[in-house]
Amino acid sequence: MRKSATNTHKQKVDPDTIAGHLEELRRRLIYVALIVVVGLGLGWVFQGQISQALIRPLGESLYYSSPTGGLDFVMTLSICVGALLALPFAIYHSLSFVEPISHKPLTRSGMKIVTISFALAITGGLFAYFVTLPAALNFLKGFDEINVNPLLSAKEYLTFAMTYIFTFAIIFQLPLVMGSINRIKPLKPEKLIKKQRWVILASFIIAAFATPTPDPMNQAVMALPLIVLFNVSILIVWIQNTLRNKPKQQIAKPAPAVIPAPPVQTPVTPPAQSHVIGPPLILPAAKAPLDLRSTTQTDNTFSLSASHNKHLIRDIAFARPSASQA
Repeated sequence: MRKSATNTHKQKVDPDTIAGHLEELRRRLIYVALIVVVGLGLGWVFQGQISQALIRPLGESLYYSSPTGGLDFVMTLSICVGALLALPFAIYHSLSFVEPISHKPLTRSGMKIVTISFALAITGGLFAYFVTLPAALNFLKGFDEINVNPLLSAKEYLTFAMTYIFTFAIIFQLPLVMGSINRIKPLKPEKLIKKQRWVILASFIIAAFATPTPDPMNQAVMALPLIVLFNVSILIVWIQNTLRNKPKQQIAKPAPAVIPAPPVQTPVTPPAQSHVIGPPLILPAAKAPLDLRSTTQTDNTFSLSASHNKHLIRDIAFARPSASQA
């Protein structure tokens, strides 16, 4: 009974069924979770350097109000580092999961996609760290004039800062996502350009929900990268379509060797045999015309004169058959 149970458990699941897709999804989620664990370990090891860099835009000390506040801060920081590190791998596995449905090669080079996604995530995180996060902090510090001193907790500031960094790391993945969608279903840059007004409106709505501060300046700072990235995505789509529609250069092939046809030999038919038995008939050669006025011919050694021409013509006419008979 145990052997039969283990055999049924080890049976392979058909990847084309729902159970097969769920098994593949579970396997890919495990891979992403392992990357998160690796990033968590790196965040735990480098917690001092990461926390100092994260607190630098604030310029103040942080506090925690519970005995476990320090541990919560370090664990949350390590998990955020692991999530940022796993973001490119999550995008790669998402594209690999939908690739059989699209029937298009979305992930020809896994390392290439991970590298591009990681570079975009780093760019978005740096933009948030150097641009949007200081702008938001300067806006919030403007309320110090009401004689209220801030006492920021470590966990609240970490949540505030990582919201900016993680949001921009995801936003900057837009060119990669648009390029992948264009591989599945070709997009037209002209139609995308006509949708600019709706993109601008959606960018400000997303910025209003994603920005922790209600001021319009920070919302504009967050919405502007979305609009710029959308236009960059249109440019990438146009380049992909141009390369796809470009005719492939045909390689000149050498002309095939022409083999001369063998000469046609016409059968030679033998001449029809004559039914006449005996030696062939030899016709006498044509003789020159006789000059009847002065003719001297040696035949049996005789001489002719002008008075005997009539007798000579008669004798020649009767002499030819006798010569052929001889």
